[in-house]
Amino acid sequence: MHTQQVLRLYYFIIYLVLVFMLCRFWGNIEDAEFLTRLFATTALLSYPMLYLLPTLVISGITLLLLKLFTKGVPFTARGQATLYGVNLLCGGLTLVFIYADLAVFDIYEYHFNGFVWNLITTSGGIAFLGATTGTKITYALQSGGLIALSGLLLCLAHRFNRGRLALSRRVFSLTLVGLMLLLLGEEAVYGISRFTNNEPILQTATIIPLHLETSFRSFAKRMVIVPPAQMSIRLPSGTDNYPLAPIVQEQPKPLNIVWLTAESPCWDMLTPEIMPNLSRFAQQSGGNRTRMGMFTMFYGLYAPYWYPFQKQRIGPVLIDVLLQNGYQMSVNTSQSFSYPELKDTVFANVAREDMHELADGAPPPERDAQNISEILRFFNQRDAECLFFAFMFFEATHAPYTFLLEDVVRSDYLEEMSYLKKQGLLERALVLFTGDHGEEFMENGRWGTAIAAAFRSSRFMSQWCCRFLGVPPLRLTQ
Repeated sequence: MHTQQVLRLYYFIIYLVLVFMLCRFWGNIEDAEFLTRLFATTALLSYPMLYLLPTLVISGITLLLLKLFTKGVPFTARGQATLYGVNLLCGGLTLVFIYADLAVFDIYEYHFNGFVWNLITTSGGIAFLGATTGTKITYALQSGGLIALSGLLLCLAHRFNRGRLALSRRVFSLTLVGLMLLLLGEEAVYGISRFTNNEPILQTATIIPLHLETSFRSFAKRMVIVPPAQMSIRLPSGTDNYPLAPIVQEQPKPLNIVWLTAESPCWDMLTPEIMPNLSRFAQQSGGNRTRMGMFTMFYGLYAPYWYPFQKQRIGPVLIDVLLQNGYQMSVNTSQSFSYPELKDTVFANVAREDMHELADGAPPPERDAQNISEILRFFNQRDAECLFFAFMFFEATHAPYTFLLEDVVRSDYLEEMSYLKKQGLLERALVLFTGDHGEEFMENGRWGTAIAAAFRSSRFMSQWCCRFLGVPPLRLTQ
């Protein structure tokens, strides 16, 4: 009985800590109306109870197993230690998850979601994020600290579980039921708001980690209740008919193609001071994520088509035409072709021996340099009678921005252009430099390319420098 009283007090203390952690999201509420604030308050009070439910369930299962294996006497010294250990770990992991979600939201303005899960579970996803060894160590230490905090709270509950601080089973059960009813009320308000498209409530709900997204649409449809007019978005699915018609090729002047793409370059960095050679090259000459940007770049289609095209492994017409015309291919990346899944989309039909990735080992700027050396080697060893397509995906411009010291500001970013000129390739080549998307750099208090309530131009705008033969220099700002 004493053990259960200790755990009840421990759950209550953990609940208060979770409420305190969720209050960090309060500043993200945009609407100041009383009803919106009341909705947010009910969510901030009820959802910590929901986060604790897995701990309660696992603790209950552990107690049942202890009773089964100890012949109805679970609270021996060993049984008590086991029960305490399970709750300490589960409570600590709950704190770790909410803390991690809070850290992600503070920087990127979104919670743990399908994208984050895909990032974790897809090969190359964590490396693509740009986390350094120092970052991983820091988060490991913070996670260990939170689990240690869970242990400290359990010790405090064990130490002070007496008198007024002791929670009876009745008080604990009534509190749990009250919070469940509060959660049901919050979800009912959210479901109605979703049906009526009450934007302030819907926006406020986005600050809550793992919000349940309750919907009454199916019930309303059965009851023949017509919702207010609103826009709905349906992502493409099924089998894609691409291209819509056979490709008819004319006979233009044959061109080699050098396609350089940088990961997340800030659009306003294309200046003579920061990128001098690329700026000089510019005088001579669709989404906010890598998948979306690369897809629109190569396919010229709306970004959401990425997913069905990836599933069906449909390559872009551009690459197919180049392959049909016998272009020699050299496709290089300093990250991985698995994340984002370029091997299943943009380069799905390119021979694997022509795809070269350097995803591990040296820091990104050194991998970029190695890849450029590989491309120069390709130029030297290729069949001079055939056209070529060279692609390079730079990684050093992605977080954590690990440039070499000699490359910081005023460096020659594209010295290889002089190589093309010396080899007589520049005059019969289409050369372009661009980025897959833009990036926020704390201009508005956020970092990265997060999808949030505000779609800021800095997340979408990117650089585009292209040298067209016979076309005079032209500067476009939109």
